[in-house]
Amino acid sequence: VFLKMTSTTKTNKMKNYIPKRTYRERGQLERRKHLGMLEKKKDYTRRSRDFKSKDAAIKNLAKKAEFRNPDEFHHKMKNMKKNLQTGQSNFVLAGEKKNQRKERETEEKRNIALVNLRLSMEAKKAE
Repeated sequence: VFLKMTSTTKTNKMKNYIPKRTYRERGQLERRKHLGMLEKKKDYTRRSRDFKSKDAAIKNLAKKAEFRNPDEFHHKMKNMKKNLQTGQSNFVLAGEKKNQRKERETEEKRNIALVNLRLSMEAKKAE
């Protein structure tokens, strides 16, 4: 059986080389073993601090979003375009403007070529 090496299998192999944290188990009474493992205090505090810091970051972002003033001026607003039907504003990236210019130029070239083709066809008909 041949296994095809994909990017997922490569990454799965790489994770085996990264050392993992060992969680130590605190002594549990025999009659309470069925309730599961007890973490050492050091492991618990590390895990809880990590969780609380992530939770605080999420709450901070939520608070910023709540107090955000949509009418406040930002310099990015200069590059925004508003959809008149929905009333939503969207950013226009600089790359999009360049692409629009290129598309307009190619469209103009096509139009000129089409006009020249029509002129030559009319000239042939006239002869």
